[in-house]
Amino acid sequence: MSRGLGHVGRAIAAAFDAEPDNAFTTDELCQRVYKSEWATERSKRVAVLRAVKSLAVHRPDLDVRSTRKAYERGQEAVFYRRDRVLSYAMAQLKNYAGPRGATDDELRALLAPGGREHHLTQPGGSWLRHTEMAIAERDEAKTPDELTEALDPRFRVIKPSGKGFMFSMYKPHEPSPPLTPEREAARRLLNDEERRMLGAMERELGRPLTKQEERLALEQARSLGMA
Repeated sequence: MSRGLGHVGRAIAAAFDAEPDNAFTTDELCQRVYKSEWATERSKRVAVLRAVKSLAVHRPDLDVRSTRKAYERGQEAVFYRRDRVLSYAMAQLKNYAGPRGATDDELRALLAPGGREHHLTQPGGSWLRHTEMAIAERDEAKTPDELTEALDPRFRVIKPSGKGFMFSMYKPHEPSPPLTPEREAARRLLNDEERRMLGAMERELGRPLTKQEERLALEQARSLGMA
């Protein structure tokens, strides 16, 4: 699969094959390719990013997470395997959800049974759902829309002409209660993008979201880097 790649691409492929349930930042790939924890100067980072782009042509299971367009700017990004839930979970933790400066072992502890993020990798969890969607899309078993609806019938996926996914809710059979003062206060703590997303969903439904619907919508959006 890595035929035709240079030594940098082969080393990156070997890293993912050796640790299929891990995710790697640009610096971590530099360290594995050049066998030194100090091998992170710009020339090596650029070489690694170019090699990952070439490798992705042969390995569609590889993807990148970045919230600051770092990938395009040659800065820090996190690479992971789309078909491995723990690899995706490690990417999420290294990208934004985990504590800064945490080691891989400390991050894995968050994903282990009893860990803070363990539930997201289990049936019904948004990180597992994201991985299942990627596998289904790869295998053409179902479209992402169909799989999302099968996994949680409250959601359907609309892919607009721009980038990213927009989530919409199906109308439940029972009316939802109005927002409580506590939920209104909690919404004020959300960022602007999250509040806009919830407002758009409620306008489409013509009613407030339930507490569980709101939690699921935020969890799904954050898992896909939408908010």
